[in-house]
Amino acid sequence: MNQSKLESLFEQVVDEIDPDSMRAGLKETPRRVVKSFKELTYYNRHKSDLDKHFVFFPTKASDHLIIVSNIFFASLCEHHLLPYFGHISIGYIPSNKILGLSKFKRVIDLITKQLSVQEDLAQQIHELFWKKLEPKALIVYVEGKHTCSLVRGAKDEQSTFSVINKSDYFSKHSTELDLFLKVISNSKK
Repeated sequence: MNQSKLESLFEQVVDEIDPDSMRAGLKETPRRVVKSFKELTYYNRHKSDLDKHFVFFPTKASDHLIIVSNIFFASLCEHHLLPYFGHISIGYIPSNKILGLSKFKRVIDLITKQLSVQEDLAQQIHELFWKKLEPKALIVYVEGKHTCSLVRGAKDEQSTFSVINKSDYFSKHSTELDLFLKVISNSKK
């Protein structure tokens, strides 16, 4: 990421959208914008960091539904370059290993820092955990609020957008799906 090139581009953007682009409050804006974009798109430059967060422990709990709920995330909408944010909940039935609890947050923090749409992000998270955990069953629930619809366009501050990606197990075992949804609903209270 070329810092000076991006700052120059954002200087031009500020010049175009504000008639008083030389005022003190805007002096450092291009630098701050580039810094925020670097943070919000961290993943594509650091994908290799993912593996260090997958620290597993053996388990005999192969019939338990393990749920980690309400992991906060923030990502950047690829359509408007505006943030969206919310919570991700993951449930899985392990085969023979479990992931350290703090690692879920670390993986989510990393993988969500990219230009994305929520549907694709949910799929990407599901595929990653499916590959790394090798569980018997996996479900990923992503609930988000999108600033592109909060502050522009529809200006809808009430709605949230939810995506569920689940392995076939949950289609065949609706009681487990109901349990997952109940647990994550109760954890929001």
